[in-house]
Amino acid sequence: MRTWPPVLPVFGQITPFPATPLYDRLKKEGRLTRPKHWLEFAPFHMAHTPLKISVSEVQDEVRQAWADSYSPAANQRALDSIANEPVPYKISHLAARFFFRGIYFPQKGILQWLKLIAGNRRSIVRIVRESFTQWYGTRDPATLRAFAGPARYSPVPEAPPPDAGAD
Repeated sequence: MRTWPPVLPVFGQITPFPATPLYDRLKKEGRLTRPKHWLEFAPFHMAHTPLKISVSEVQDEVRQAWADSYSPAANQRALDSIANEPVPYKISHLAARFFFRGIYFPQKGILQWLKLIAGNRRSIVRIVRESFTQWYGTRDPATLRAFAGPARYSPVPEAPPPDAGAD
């Protein structure tokens, strides 16, 4: 995975659903531990006993995959791989990585968000520095437009001429 372009991976254990060959096979083998798991949703909890590995080992592997893929070092590597992209793209990619990380490691309070930001401070500082360098160091209209975003539509209609609608 480290050789892939920057992506937002999502990890989970295999989930057997009714009326699928996997579900039928696991049921036949007596390996379903929660045969009606979809009725009692428990995220990241297996519904069957795997072969050649324990349930806790599977959960450890999934947790490690999430931790490695969304660590500050992984975020930095992702930014390194898109070094030639515009700053707004880098900002959106880093923000997406923070939110995707929240699927498995939810930031449920301000303290957890502050820890996440502190752990990724190098990446954040790098993007802020690049933003100011590109914004203030250029007079190129295309670059300035890239930072400003698309032209905004004004929802306030123009006033009609004073004699409009007069009979």
